[in-house]
Amino acid sequence: MSYLDWVMIVITTISCVSMMFETSKYRVMNEPALQIAEYVFVVAMAIELALKTMADGLLFTPKALMSESTGIMDLIIFTISLIFLCWMPKVVRRGSKEQVILLLRCVRPLRIFSLVPHMRRVVYELCRGFKEILLVSVLLILLLFVFACYGVHIFGGRLARCNDLSIIKRVLFILMICFFTCFGKFTLII
Repeated sequence: MSYLDWVMIVITTISCVSMMFETSKYRVMNEPALQIAEYVFVVAMAIELALKTMADGLLFTPKALMSESTGIMDLIIFTISLIFLCWMPKVVRRGSKEQVILLLRCVRPLRIFSLVPHMRRVVYELCRGFKEILLVSVLLILLLFVFACYGVHIFGGRLARCNDLSIIKRVLFILMICFFTCFGKFTLII
């Protein structure tokens, strides 16, 4: 990884942390500290994209910026950030264009996945293993369902109510039956 990538990882992380501090009252439009982080991110990303374009080309070279999906994603994130920085609306209504631009800024942490190749590999393997994870989850749900049905049939109607004074004896008796049934030694001494 180059020094430029490391610097952009740090700047992107700081920018994401500054976005994390935004609330409905404490917004980037009104707070100079948050605006500084936004300006630093956009300027640094403009420099990074300009350097990468000059080094590798934009479209028609083998390692062009637009030849990979990560380069396209970087351009989209930069465009959204630049539009927001130029526009910087003072009032944001629910369901408006301003809110859409604010929400689209939230894809900024995805840059870290594109900048760190090892993390990209981890995300790729996680997505590739999603089918197996889904199958294990289905198996777990089925197993829970089987044991839930078993519990309902064993304990259904046998446990006393909370206001019953003989609840201790009945619960202990049922638990003893379940314990001995599970271990196959039904030698109950009464």
